[in-house]
Amino acid sequence: MRQGHTLKELIFWHIYDCRQCPRRELGGRFGLSGATISRAITLLFKEELIAEKPSGNARPGRRPQILQVNPEPANFVGPEIDLDGWSRR
Repeated sequence: MRQGHTLKELIFWHIYDCRQCPRRELGGRFGLSGATISRAITLLFKEELIAEKPSGNARPGRRPQILQVNPEPANFVGPEIDLDGWSRR
């Protein structure tokens, strides 16, 4: 787990690492209540950092909510490291 990050950031990076993450998995992964996870997910939705992917599950009942990094506005800023030094992109 990444150290020094907020819950919202931890959830985002977990979804990023998994590529597609069932929403139900997050509570067990972080040991938090569904309400706490939902608050963090709501913030990520408002910032358009994550999106819900339709589930292909054809079974009856509630379909699992699959979360993924939003493919539309997902732009990342980070340092580019090379042997001669670093530059910002």
